[in-house]
Amino acid sequence: MLLNPSGETSSDQIEAEDLVRAYALLAPLAHLQFPPALPGAFTRVHDALLNEILLDPHLRAYPPATEYQLKFWKWAVQGLEALLGDEDSEIDVRIYDRLMELIQSAPNSQSPTKDLTLPSPSYVTHYLRLYPDTPNVTRRVTLLESRAIIEQGTTGLKTWPAAHVLAEWLGKHPEHVRGKRVLELGCGVGYLGLVVAEIQLSATELENPESSIWLTDVNDVVLSRCRENVNLPCNASSGHQHLQFRQLDWFSALHADDIPFTSYMTHPSPRPSLPHFTWEFPSGRLSGVRSRHYWLSR
Repeated sequence: MLLNPSGETSSDQIEAEDLVRAYALLAPLAHLQFPPALPGAFTRVHDALLNEILLDPHLRAYPPATEYQLKFWKWAVQGLEALLGDEDSEIDVRIYDRLMELIQSAPNSQSPTKDLTLPSPSYVTHYLRLYPDTPNVTRRVTLLESRAIIEQGTTGLKTWPAAHVLAEWLGKHPEHVRGKRVLELGCGVGYLGLVVAEIQLSATELENPESSIWLTDVNDVVLSRCRENVNLPCNASSGHQHLQFRQLDWFSALHADDIPFTSYMTHPSPRPSLPHFTWEFPSGRLSGVRSRHYWLSR
């Protein structure tokens, strides 16, 4: 994060930070606005692009898709050159070098199959504030996910907005998953599992044997991608000792006796549009909140 000595961000610093997060999230460039030409803006934005994107070890190890990088750096160089104006500064040659590498490695735009090819999967890095008592502490979680709505016959290989809604709510109410046994139905590529693991792995939870996560999905390809994301070394979830995966068609298991839980918790719906659900099992009652095809249950 870019902070001034008082610990608060100024308007142009916030915009520089937003560029970093937008890059990590593969935000559409049409939705981005380059920071305005305020005094000192070029240096702050330039240094953020250089040090927090181009040279950042995490984003170098888990970069966005090459196609997105090419579009982003073309856009960023144009913005920097416009910001530069008459300032006695210059753009670092490493930024130009990276842009040239991407241009040279780009596929032939005249290829007849170019428009028929699905966009390649990409790493996506989310910057999260998960602890209400420390709002300035940011955590990063990274996933490899599809950039197509449907890939390999499923919609489960990308993170959907419903997961972000529930993750934001959990960040404000972490007590609902700390020290609890958490079951997710339809885990997809694992975004919510990563968020819950981050919360459970806070210092006070390391000694709590009740803290556990079960991630389930009906699609074996999706579940395999989820497992890969959870186990990425950059994610805290890779060190969670009580996180398990299971291929499960939940609707065919409604009356099963082997549900791996004996007690459950409920919590208020994060939005009125996310209705409660309650199912009865031989081992007890399961209640929770439905969020599109994501379910969080304890």
